[in-house]
Amino acid sequence: MAADSDDADSTLLAEAIDGHATRTTTDPPPLGGRERLVYGDQLCRVSRETVDRTPAVRYDVRLDVPQETPDPGTVVRFADLPAVDRETFAEHGFAKHGPIGVGTTMVYRRGARTASALVPDSEYDYIRWDDGTLVRWAVDDATERTLYTYRYSAERTATTAEYGQRLSSRFAFELDDLSQTQRDIVVTAIGEGSYVVDTGVTPSAAFVSLVDRIREQERVRRLDGNGGDHGPYAVQFDGDLYVARYSLADSFDSTGV
Repeated sequence: MAADSDDADSTLLAEAIDGHATRTTTDPPPLGGRERLVYGDQLCRVSRETVDRTPAVRYDVRLDVPQETPDPGTVVRFADLPAVDRETFAEHGFAKHGPIGVGTTMVYRRGARTASALVPDSEYDYIRWDDGTLVRWAVDDATERTLYTYRYSAERTATTAEYGQRLSSRFAFELDDLSQTQRDIVVTAIGEGSYVVDTGVTPSAAFVSLVDRIREQERVRRLDGNGGDHGPYAVQFDGDLYVARYSLADSFDSTGV
C-alpha cells in the first residue's frame, strides 16, 4: 500500500520515519495492521504500540443554521469557551470559523468533561465565531468509548526498485511456448486490461490450459513471509514483466483473466 495515496497516512509515515509519531483516536488505528508501506520510492517497515488508554465519551452533535434570532444570553463567543471545548473544535478544523449545517462526532476524555461548557449538558444553545458565523449547537447522543494513543516508528528497508527486483527474481515466471490463440488472449488482456469469458460461454481449451498453467505457479507474496497476504502472479511475456490475476464470478459461469 502506498501511504502517499492518503494525505493523513503519508504525514503519519513521514513523522514516523523522522523519529516517532503519535496519534490519539477512538477509531481503528491509523495505517491499520500494515507493517510494510511504500513512501515515495522507499519501502518502509512500520511498527506500532499502544501507549495509553483513556476512558472517553463520543458525542454526536449538530451545528445547524439558526432559524430564529437567539436570545443573547444563549450565545457564547467561541473565544470565550473553555480550552477543552476550543481544542476539541480545533481538532475538527473549526477553530477559526464555524461550520454551517454540520453533523459530526466529538470526543471528550471523561475527566475533561467537567471543564466543558458544551457537554454533557450545554450551558449555551448557540456559538458565534469572530468571523460572524453563528450556529445552533445540539448534542444528540453520547457513547462511552476508549481513547487510544498509538506511537509509530518506521525505518527504510529498501528502495521499491530493489524490492521489486527481489520479488521478480523470486516469483516471476516466463509465459512462453504459447499457441497463437493463447498469445491472442494474453495480448488482449494486456491491451484492454482484461480478457473475459462471459457468463454462459464455455471457455476454450486454449483458455483453460492457459489459466491452469498460471495457477500452477507460486503467487507473489511478501519476502519476509509475514501477514499471509498472498498476491497476484508475476509474469514475463515477450521480454516485459506483468502482473497477472484471474477471477471467477460467484456463479463460476464466467472467468476473467
